[in-house]
Amino acid sequence: MRKSIAWLLFPLLLLSCGTRETKDASPAWQVRFFSLGAKLEFEQIERHRLIPLPFRRVSVYNAAGTLVAQLDFPTSPRPVESLYFDWEAGETYRFEVTSNAGEVDVQEATAPRSTARGSLEISVPYGAAAHANAPSLVLYNSELTATVLVRNGTTAPRADFHLTVCFPTALTVVKLPVGWKAENEGKETCLSTTGTFTVASEVWYSEVVLKMPRHLDTGALVISGKVRFEAQDTHWEHTTELQLQPAQVEEIASRLSIEDIRMPTDESGVADLKQRADTLHHARPTIDIKHLKALSKVFSFFDSFGRWGQPPIDVYTPIAHQTVHLQNHGEATLHVVVSSINRDAKSGETIRFLAPPDAINAGTDKSVAFASLPPGTLSTIPLPIYFNPLSARAGEYRREIEVKIWGSQATVLREELPLHIVVPNRQALLITALAVLASSIGLAAVLRYHRRIFALFTTKQLIVIALFGATVFVCVIIPSTLFLNLIRALLGPVSVVLTGLMNETLYYALLTALLIYINGSPKIENVVIVNDNDELRGEMHQHQCSPSNALRETKMGVILLASAVRLLLGAITFGMFTPMEIVYTGTSVLLLETGYRLVQRRSLLAWAVAFGIGDALAVYVDFQLSIVFYRLFYADWYIVLRIFVEGFAYTFIGVLLGGRLGRGLWRVAD
Repeated sequence: MRKSIAWLLFPLLLLSCGTRETKDASPAWQVRFFSLGAKLEFEQIERHRLIPLPFRRVSVYNAAGTLVAQLDFPTSPRPVESLYFDWEAGETYRFEVTSNAGEVDVQEATAPRSTARGSLEISVPYGAAAHANAPSLVLYNSELTATVLVRNGTTAPRADFHLTVCFPTALTVVKLPVGWKAENEGKETCLSTTGTFTVASEVWYSEVVLKMPRHLDTGALVISGKVRFEAQDTHWEHTTELQLQPAQVEEIASRLSIEDIRMPTDESGVADLKQRADTLHHARPTIDIKHLKALSKVFSFFDSFGRWGQPPIDVYTPIAHQTVHLQNHGEATLHVVVSSINRDAKSGETIRFLAPPDAINAGTDKSVAFASLPPGTLSTIPLPIYFNPLSARAGEYRREIEVKIWGSQATVLREELPLHIVVPNRQALLITALAVLASSIGLAAVLRYHRRIFALFTTKQLIVIALFGATVFVCVIIPSTLFLNLIRALLGPVSVVLTGLMNETLYYALLTALLIYINGSPKIENVVIVNDNDELRGEMHQHQCSPSNALRETKMGVILLASAVRLLLGAITFGMFTPMEIVYTGTSVLLLETGYRLVQRRSLLAWAVAFGIGDALAVYVDFQLSIVFYRLFYADWYIVLRIFVEGFAYTFIGVLLGGRLGRGLWRVAD
């Protein structure tokens, strides 16, 4: 007994475990002060993918609790957001980040003291982020440019400084800047210079070209710098260090990998899940520019319109971005150059309308980005994609993404990905418009003449039609609705081979049987038209015709009424009463009724061909409706498979099977 109870409670335990909600942790964020305020850096990477940031507001309060800055986000914030306010050195500020759900995450940060009195920075290459206790990997026998920046503080508008930068003797100074003095001090070469700041927050910089050794027996090379400020009988100093670790190309490449490449994304690297992956949408110009120029030669007043009929074009603004996710597996910072070029999938030629303007990348046809990859982290590098719609062509292209080490032309990582240029499907729009128009006219006609349609049938026939419509709903619609997603998940696109047997073959077998029951056998040899009254039925016996080779008076609207019953039952049971469902049902009824009207007095084979063609056209219309209403995309082979297999073949088989069932029902009809 206890075992039985345990087995009964086991599903409930599974349900309770399955319905337990897990709260995802909010992305981490940190505060970094700069001269005009503070920057909030959000951790937007989770499991090698970018996630939208669920924040809507950032507020900053000083030690007294006074609001000093606030920033609202109408959309998802960028990975780095800046707040501008005048902060006091050494004061603690409270930062509050409010999520979309109303939850508040609080951090406290103390404003630094050093920035107000100047700073010293050495970077190789320029703009590379410095990471504490992490050397930067550089190539042997390569030339590097070390950038030295000295910033004046805000508390001393006028100050003199004395700068000294020391390099290991293993590094060769290729080019000595003007105004510098060089001295050898043991194992170091020290360069020194002086300067004067005249205004607050002034920046002084200089560049030193260095040559890396061919080989090195020791560890990292350390570049050290010291600046001494003097102002108003006082002085202060700042020091900094930069570690360089020489390595071979193979060694650097082994520590680097491409985890993911996504397109399209925004400039922050956040993918737009509503857009088709690896695809750019190109709207055709309203008027071809070539035709417009031809017209302008004949009618000079067209010149004043310029590019009339076309949207504004800005070739210097990217249409989208692709984001490369690079993983640094090592323990040192890597400086890389990431580039992308677009080529024709067949010829391999560069696609000019997808290339950056010459003024941006000097005619290289590449989108280029420089990045410093911190050790042990996953970094995102967005690459802009430019687009010139005047010369664009829809088609299949490919993207070549390359990763090179700073200071080398050797490619260490390379990926090739597809790029689809698509245009609005005007064929789908046209077919959808025609289907909506035809369905609307048909619906209006049914509402206007519904009494005449019902008057064509006896009460018994209406009951039989309703019964067949309910049978179709139970035998076709319910199993399809309950198990269709499971079958598609198991079989994928090939599932139409199995679902077609259920949806098409069984449905048209029942529909054909209903038509034969109401209107008689499709054979036309020795046929006598029979009404539902006893006088004409007696006339049939006088002609000695059997029910199997006789046709009753043809009554149109059987398919309409059966489809209406099926649609109403689906709407009541599953809520299947969407505009697309109504348009599809109306179009299908119109095609099938028209086909039946043309072949009603012909053989069963003609019925099968007519219904097969009608259903194939209905399936094609269904594809176009899905493309327009739901923005779905289908492979050409999948469309052909469904049209010819599910649309025609299974319908053809279903009509032939329904013929045998219908004749049996017709014989015992009365």
